[in-house]
Amino acid sequence: MLTQIELTPARAEALARLEQATGESRSTLIGRALDNLIEQQKEFEELAASVEHGRADIAAGRCCPHEEAISRVRSTLSKKVGRE
Repeated sequence: MLTQIELTPARAEALARLEQATGESRSTLIGRALDNLIEQQKEFEELAASVEHGRADIAAGRCCPHEEAISRVRSTLSKKVGRE
């Protein structure tokens, strides 16, 4: 599929410098930039879903204070280390 994009003069200059520095084509560089943007969006959506899940857990009372969580982790680790 062929798509055209318009570049500002500053972006065109930056892209030309990247081409020169990397030896890669404009198409490759723009494709990589798009892939990175898509991956960032995916990561953002996953993070937002995790935050929402956490908020739901808090609202439903499925949480404990920080000190209690640390105490539980330390206790679990102490038991595991003691078994080795």
